[in-house]
Amino acid sequence: ENIVVSYSFIYKLLMKHNISSPKIHRITKKRLNTISKESTDILEAVNDTDHTVPIKDAHPRKERKKYFGEQIQMDASIHKWFSNERYALHLAIDNCTGMIVGGYFQKEETLRGYYHVFKQILNKYGVPYCFFTDNRTIFNYNRSKDKSEPNDVLTQLGYACKILGTSIETSSVSQAKGMIERTNGTFQSRLVSKLKLYNINNMEQANAYLINKFIPDFNKRFAIDYRSVNSVFEESPSDEKINYTLVVLSARKFDNGSSIKYLKEYYRAFDKDGYLKCFKTKQNV
Repeated sequence: ENIVVSYSFIYKLLMKHNISSPKIHRITKKRLNTISKESTDILEAVNDTDHTVPIKDAHPRKERKKYFGEQIQMDASIHKWFSNERYALHLAIDNCTGMIVGGYFQKEETLRGYYHVFKQILNKYGVPYCFFTDNRTIFNYNRSKDKSEPNDVLTQLGYACKILGTSIETSSVSQAKGMIERTNGTFQSRLVSKLKLYNINNMEQANAYLINKFIPDFNKRFAIDYRSVNSVFEESPSDEKINYTLVVLSARKFDNGSSIKYLKEYYRAFDKDGYLKCFKTKQNV
């Protein structure tokens, strides 16, 4: 068929499949047998070695959730976003579509930051089925031993989720919530450069740009349109219920003047008709 190939090509092809010439030299045959034996020993050793690892030590790739709102991964990323000071970006992403459903800057990882993210989700999409976060920012509805407000903020968010019907799952393994971890890394490169480009150097401007410009553009470019998949978001509650639910709960006692003190300010209680209500001293509220 007029196919022309070189001698070296035929020789290498035959040697590759361990087909040697009938007139092969003895020394060459011995060398090839040695190489073949070593290869066989290595292959047997590999086959005899157990390369499996326990599930608890592995991080197998997980399938995405099937429904929009089935799992919202939340986390805070502390970084030098728009100044030489570090700020915490509270972020939430839907596991099904990859959509950023909420984001907010705060000086530190705080209840206020998560409340802002939660409110964005409630106002735009509704009540999600589940939040997934880590144990460092635990959302479980259990009061901490330290009853002070700063040490109880995230358990208060757990209480808000309980009231609205959103479940919470936590994990101590960062790879378990890989989507939000990777998104944090992406934001640290893309968002920082954008904030610098537009000369944004304070938290108020950064939040406005993040919510109104960056997140919508990011979702349009990288996320699946949530309208193309089935959703398990429940109908959003009224603004009044949202405001009454996303509150900071702080225990106080009435003094002998029927007043309570909060953040160095004194407050008195009135009924719905505007009449002053008095309580016993040290009454808890």
